[in-house]
Amino acid sequence: MGTYRIIKIENIRFKDIVGELSDEEIEAITREIVERIKDITYTSLEHKVHKAIEELINTNPYTDDIITFEWKLELTVSDLIQMIGRIRRKQSEEAKSL
Repeated sequence: MGTYRIIKIENIRFKDIVGELSDEEIEAITREIVERIKDITYTSLEHKVHKAIEELINTNPYTDDIITFEWKLELTVSDLIQMIGRIRRKQSEEAKSL
């Protein structure tokens, strides 16, 4: 069996890992986050609407009450770093294939 050790990394900032981002990378990250939001919305839409209709029936609201559908997307900085790494690997592979 090999040996290993766990290294605890603290106080590392985003730019220490990814450096500067190009406009193209920022656009790619934006598109990926938008796609994640679309996926979350699509996969939970029917459930949320069904739940809202049930609540509407059970609570007998006034006609001017508001029905609200909400989604919350939480990403960690590590999620963004992974996205950037994926984007950069793809760019590198595309450059090699030219």
